[in-house]
Amino acid sequence: ALDQLIEQVRALDMDKVRADIAEQQAKQ
Repeated sequence: ALDQLIEQVRALDMDKVRADIAEQQAKQ
């Protein structure tokens, strides 16, 4: 169960990182 939770958190973090990168690229 804990492994699943960690995987979900990692997936969310990656989504946020991708969104942040896309935002920065859009500003350029």
